[in-house]
Amino acid sequence: KMRGFRSMFAKQATALFIGGAALAGGSVAWAEGYKDAHSVAGEWRLPRPHYEVLVSSCFTAICLAVSLYLYVPKLLVPKIGTIIKNYFFPPTLKLPEWEEEIASRPGLKLQAQVSRFAQSSTDGALLVCMPRIYIPETPYSEEQEEEDKKNQKGYESRDVYCTWHFGKDAVGHPEIVHGGAIATAIDESCGHAFMALGRGLGFTAYLHVNYKKPTPAGIPLLITVKLKSIEGRKVTLDAVVSDGKQTEFADGSALFVVPRKKE
Repeated sequence: KMRGFRSMFAKQATALFIGGAALAGGSVAWAEGYKDAHSVAGEWRLPRPHYEVLVSSCFTAICLAVSLYLYVPKLLVPKIGTIIKNYFFPPTLKLPEWEEEIASRPGLKLQAQVSRFAQSSTDGALLVCMPRIYIPETPYSEEQEEEDKKNQKGYESRDVYCTWHFGKDAVGHPEIVHGGAIATAIDESCGHAFMALGRGLGFTAYLHVNYKKPTPAGIPLLITVKLKSIEGRKVTLDAVVSDGKQTEFADGSALFVVPRKKE
């Protein structure tokens, strides 16, 4: 163990030394190349960069790349590459047919914001793209709730549809989405369904997930959330994870609670 620790420490120390030397050398070269700035006709200008500066810049970039390769754990190297690739060349994703049908339904709108967790996970590796959440256009007032109860309409109008697209890093077993990622997606989707009610802030008090089949990574998933009951400050929701067609991978239920008002 000590030998492995020393080897890791030596490699990282070497990487830091190479990176620091590269930065220092590049900075000195640039300073030397531009220090002969002079005044012409009363105006300051910078001369064209010397070829030494260009060479030193290339050397600096190579040294930094080597130091990053040595210093950064091997697991993060492809992840960093994926993040950079998706930043400069974002993937163009076509909506699946089942999502196009959902997006065209009257009374639904695309939620403008998702959680900070979902945003920061959208790196092309954990999440291929940002989750798309379709919620009812209008909040669910207490008056509307009472009217629906009298007419025995139920809560069908409060259904929420969420598209999640997990990438290659969101797996437990190879090519199978991690169960914790599925539970997180269900929790977040139920949270959007709760917030769409317009009842204010709420917190997850209970979350139960049933895993029916292994969920393959790399395909769009549909999480359908249905409002089950509203009892005072408590809101119960049911969710189903599917491929948007007939195959169900998991289902779950969640209890959200509105905090008591401070007196």
